Amino acid sequence: MGSRKAKRWTRHPGLYRLEDGRVQVRVTVVDQRTGRQRERSQTLETNTSVSEALAVAHRLRTEAREGDRARRPTLSEYAGRYAARKIARGDWTLGSATESRVIRIYETQILPQLGALRVDQIRVADVQIWMDEQVIAFAPNTVRGRWGQLQAMLRAACAEYELPDPTRSVRAPRAPKRGGADVALLPQDVPRVLQATKDVAADWYPIVVLGFATGARPSELLAARVGDLALDYREDVGLWTVAQHLVDGHPIPGTKTSRDPEEVYLARTWCDELAPSVADRLPGEYLVSGGYARRPWRSAAGLTGALARISTACGLERLTAKVFRQTVATLGQLGGVAAALVQAHLRHASLASTDIYTRPQADQRIRAAKQLAEVVQIRGKKSGGSNE
Repeated sequence: MGSRKAKRWTRHPGLYRLEDGRVQVRVTVVDQRTGRQRERSQTLETNTSVSEALAVAHRLRTEAREGDRARRPTLSEYAGRYAARKIARGDWTLGSATESRVIRIYETQILPQLGALRVDQIRVADVQIWMDEQVIAFAPNTVRGRWGQLQAMLRAACAEYELPDPTRSVRAPRAPKRGGADVALLPQDVPRVLQATKDVAADWYPIVVLGFATGARPSELLAARVGDLALDYREDVGLWTVAQHLVDGHPIPGTKTSRDPEEVYLARTWCDELAPSVADRLPGEYLVSGGYARRPWRSAAGLTGALARISTACGLERLTAKVFRQTVATLGQLGGVAAALVQAHLRHASLASTDIYTRPQADQRIRAAKQLAEVVQIRGKKSGGSNE
């Protein structure tokens, strides 16, 4: 449009006459998906007729509407670029089990149905139909895994091309509740679990020991590094500094959210158990290494799988990642440790939080039943007085 003044030429919008006599055509199109305005203009000769100018305006509107769409890839094309970026950034390792599994999901479960659509053509209804068909044919946990891959890829495409998220209102099926030991272990069970860890999940041994020693959250255990442990802090105790670790300026997935380090004391017996696992290791190493340059920590899924193997090996119900916190809270109560001290050891803000993790054991419940029976009498006790 430049600095030349223009005035309306005809009653048709977008047609202007410049001071030098030439005709300027301007069109503005609003993208119905993004809400952004797209403006195009073209200057024509002085002898241009109204019908010729209107034809140019129609062509400009068509170009404005279709210009970006012509550059947007199909989901199949985008999937290739997305996978290549993941590998280049180190999120996936070429030829690894993760890369092979995700590519197999793309090729067999996602792209056959959605791959031919351009990324700007995929609607919520398309994604919902895909989800419905998956739910009919596969187990909920299988569908949830595939949904995570599709959702991550579509959200990346929407961010890149400034498109609405077609996954926003689609919900994956709920994972079925697993029958598991959402209870604290008995004192005699802890040595069995430690031995089973050595037998079937030896690389997870320092995490399991630290979990039973501190009752830490699973996320804190996964983020623990060798340098966070001071096993010779004092003659009788060690110290673990629970701190937030950053990767490229961001907390690693699964770490605690507080930026303020917290200290947890370790009894000498636990320090002696941990010492062989951290000897001759660098301070920056994670207690259980992930094995990847870009992701040297282990995931929560890895801990869940290790606990499943450990549970089977020692003949217990399936253990969950909360077993450490529940066991420490409950055994502390059984051992007569003051509730305020158990709260401090678990670093809870209130005693109410600690109570959530305590699990009454069978002998406690039996004792409670007897005490309650004395209070709630089936028959009134005989007494010297009259009941009249």
